[in-house]
Amino acid sequence: MNPRAEIADKRMCFFPKRNVQEEQSIKFILDLSWSLHLTSTLTVQNPRLEQTASKSRVCAKLVAPGFSQDLWYEVSGCPLSVDATPFAIAALPLAMARGWNLQSEAPVSALLINAIPRIQDMLRLWIPQAQRVEWNVPQYAGHHRQEQHGVFFSAGVDSFYTFLKHQETIGSLIFVTGFDIPLHKTSLAVRVGNHIKVCASTFEKKLIEVKTNLREFCDQFVSWRFYHGAALASIANLLSSQVGTVYIGATHTYSTLIPLGSHPMLDPLWSSEAVKIIHDGCEATRFQKVERLAESPLALRSLRVCFRNKGDELNCGRCEKCLRTMTSLYALNVLGQCGTFEAPFNLRRIAGQCLGDNPRLLVYVEQNLAAMKERTDRPHEVIDALKQSMRRPGLLRRLKSQAKPIFRRSTYLKLLGKS
Repeated sequence: MNPRAEIADKRMCFFPKRNVQEEQSIKFILDLSWSLHLTSTLTVQNPRLEQTASKSRVCAKLVAPGFSQDLWYEVSGCPLSVDATPFAIAALPLAMARGWNLQSEAPVSALLINAIPRIQDMLRLWIPQAQRVEWNVPQYAGHHRQEQHGVFFSAGVDSFYTFLKHQETIGSLIFVTGFDIPLHKTSLAVRVGNHIKVCASTFEKKLIEVKTNLREFCDQFVSWRFYHGAALASIANLLSSQVGTVYIGATHTYSTLIPLGSHPMLDPLWSSEAVKIIHDGCEATRFQKVERLAESPLALRSLRVCFRNKGDELNCGRCEKCLRTMTSLYALNVLGQCGTFEAPFNLRRIAGQCLGDNPRLLVYVEQNLAAMKERTDRPHEVIDALKQSMRRPGLLRRLKSQAKPIFRRSTYLKLLGKS
C-alpha cells in the first residue's frame, strides 16, 4: 500500500466523524509531517569524475535538510572509476548521527548493503545520539577484485608495524592528506608527503597519494574518534581499481579493545566485492610494535608519530605520543638511530605528564616501565620519571583538559550557527 494512503486510512480510523474544517486541518498536518518525512533524508547524488594526466578527482554532493556539501577525493598517479560506494560509507555515520535516512542515486556494493544492519548495530552504541536509520540504495555486484595489496601508511608505529609484517605482499602505500594533516596546512602536507615518498622509494613500493575534504565537515556531526574507520574504508573502496586488499593498522590489542572508529569487528564490514579491508596488528602491544620497527634501520630513519607537527616538524618531541615513542626507543637503545626526533629526550616532560586518570594512556606507560626494568643498566632516573607520570593530575590540569572541547573549531562553528 502507498504510505500516504496508509496514513489516510489510519486517520479515518481514529477520526471517523469530523466536520470539513477539522478534516482540512488534520489533512494539512498529516501532509506536512509526510513532507518532513520525505526531506529527512541524506541523499548521495551521482558522483562525478574529472581526470587529468597527473590526478583524478571524484566528487559527489551530499544533500539533507539544511545541509549541502560537496565531498571530493583527489588521487595522484592512478586512474579511478566512478562508484557511489565510497560516498555511501562516508555518509552512513553522518546520517545516523542526525537521524537522517540514507539514499543514493547511484548503485552501491551489494556486499556493503548487506552489512549495513550490523554496522548500525555497532555505531548506534558507540556514537552519542546515533540512531538506526533506513536506507534506499540501489545495489550492484560482481566487481572484479584486484590482486594488489595496500596499506594506509603515515609512517607511524601502527602502520609501519603492519607494513613490515606484510612487506612481501604489500605493493602500495596509501597516504592521505585531510585527516591528521588539515588541508590548509599545505607546507606541512608537502614536507610529510616528501617524507612518505622517500619511504616508498626506499622500500620500492608504489605510493598512492589521496586528498579529501571529508574531515573538514564531518567533525560537525561525528567525533573523529568514532568516524575515522569509515573515512579510511571510504578511501579503500575509492581505490578499488588499484588495490583489492587494504590493511588498516590496529591501535589497540585484543585485550584492550574499546569502542573506536577503526575496530577489528567493524573494519571488515566496510568491505565490498572489489575491496577486502583487514584490521591488522591487534596481537601486538605498542612496545612490541616499536620493538619490531627497531629491527629495521630504514623504519627508524622514517618514523613519524606526531599529530601536533608544530612548525612543520615531523615529530615535535614534546607531546604525549612523541614522549611515549621516544621512551620505547630509549628502552631499546635505538633512540639515537631515529633521526626524525629532533628534540632531546626530556625526563622533566615525561615526569610532568600526569597520566594516572587515563587508563588508555597508562597502558603505554606500564609497557615502557616494564621494558626499562628489564634493561641491564636500569637507568633509575628514567624509571622514576615514568612512575611520576603515572600519578593523577591536579585540579587545574583537570579543568584545563575538560575545557579543551570548548575551543575546538567545530564548537565555534556551532556557536556561530554554521554547523
